[in-house]
Amino acid sequence: MRTFSFSFVNTKPEYILTITRPDETVIHVTPHHKAITIGAVTWSPAVIEIGDMTNTNNGTLSNLSIKVGTQANGTFDPYEIDLQLFKDALVLIEITNAANPVSKDFEFVGKMNGNVQYDPVGNATFEVLNLYGTPRDIFIRKYTVEDQVDFGDPRRSKIPTFPSIDATTKDLHDVARLETIEVGDRRRFRFTGSVNPDAYANVYLEATSITTGITAAGAPTPSSTVGTIYVDGGVTWTTRNAYARAFQVASLIDTRHITITVTEPRKTDPTWYAPGRLIMRSGFCKNRVSVIDSWDGISQIELVEPFGNLLTVGDWGEIAPDYDQTLAMAVAKYGAAIGILADGGANNYRGFPHLTGSRISSSTFVFGTTVEFPPDGSGGGGGGGVGGYTPFAVEFAEGSS
Repeated sequence: MRTFSFSFVNTKPEYILTITRPDETVIHVTPHHKAITIGAVTWSPAVIEIGDMTNTNNGTLSNLSIKVGTQANGTFDPYEIDLQLFKDALVLIEITNAANPVSKDFEFVGKMNGNVQYDPVGNATFEVLNLYGTPRDIFIRKYTVEDQVDFGDPRRSKIPTFPSIDATTKDLHDVARLETIEVGDRRRFRFTGSVNPDAYANVYLEATSITTGITAAGAPTPSSTVGTIYVDGGVTWTTRNAYARAFQVASLIDTRHITITVTEPRKTDPTWYAPGRLIMRSGFCKNRVSVIDSWDGISQIELVEPFGNLLTVGDWGEIAPDYDQTLAMAVAKYGAAIGILADGGANNYRGFPHLTGSRISSSTFVFGTTVEFPPDGSGGGGGGGVGGYTPFAVEFAEGSS
C-alpha cells in the first residue's frame, strides 16, 4: 500500500503537473479551480483531464493521456502544439492536498508523444509515455500498415509544408543574411514588402549547391518562377513550388464554414485540402490553427476547430494539404504532384509495403562502438568485426520482394 506525506482524511487530493518542453520552457499547471502554491512554485489552474493509468500483469509500464483545453496565446497554444514544441516534453505529475498544499508526492513521470489528437471543440489530447519504459541504447523503428510520420516532419518525411512545423530546425524559415546553409536546406524569401504570406509568392527556395555555404551580406533578387536558379553569396538556390499557399478569407458562413481565395492549381481535387491544415497569419485569430474537415474543390472549407465567427473577410492565412496516411495519397500529394521527387513519393512513406530510409529498422546500438556498416563492408549485420552489429529486423527497398 502506498503512503503519502499527507492524510487523505478531510482533504482534497489534486494533481499538479510540471511540463518541461525541449526549448526549456517550464509550465506549472493543475486541474484544480484555484492556483496551488508549494514553497516558491505556483501551479496555475488550467483545463486539464488526466486519463487513467492502466497496469497489466505482463510487466508493461503504465502510460497515460492528457487532454488540455487549447487557446491562442494561452498556456496550450494550438500553434505551438502544431509546431511540435511539446513533442518529447517531460511531464512530472504529482499529487497534493489542495485544501492545504504543504507537501507533494510523486505520481508519474513521462514524455509527451508527437502525435496529438484534437476534438471538435479544440481540446488537444497528448499521449504521455512512461519515462522508465523508454528504451536506452536500443533504437527501434516500428512500421504499421499506415504511415506514422508526423505531419510536415522535415527530418523523416521531408515534406516542405508549413514553416517551423519542427521547432528544432530552420526548415522554411525566412532566409537570413550571412547564414550558413547546407545542400538540401529550404528557406523562404519575401519577394515584396508585404507583411502577409502573399509576399512569399507561393514558392520556397532549396539550396541545390554551395561553395562557401554562406549567404551574401546583401539580399539578392531571386525569381519566383519555379525552377529558376540563382546565386546568393556562396549558396545556389533553386525556386520550388510550395505546399503552403497564401489565402484570404472571402466570406463567413458559420462557425465551421468559410470560403477563401487561394491560388493553387491542385485545389480542384476535393481531397487536396481534406485532410489539410491552415494557420491564420493576421486578424483576431492570428497564429490560430485548425485541421480542415472538408474542401469542396473550389473555395469552401469546413474547420474542425470552430472559430469561423471570429474571422474577418480579408484576414490572411496559409493553408497546406495533409493526408490520410495511406500510400496512395502519399504518392498523389507528396510525390508526383510536387514534381521534384523522382520516386513519386514512396520514399516519404513509412508504412507497408514501402519500408524506406535507413537499412536497419531495429538494431542494438552501442555509443562509441557501433558503426553504420560492418567492417566487411557487407552493408548488413554479421560482419564479425569490431563495431559491427547484428540486425534482428530489416526493411526492404522499394519494389523488392
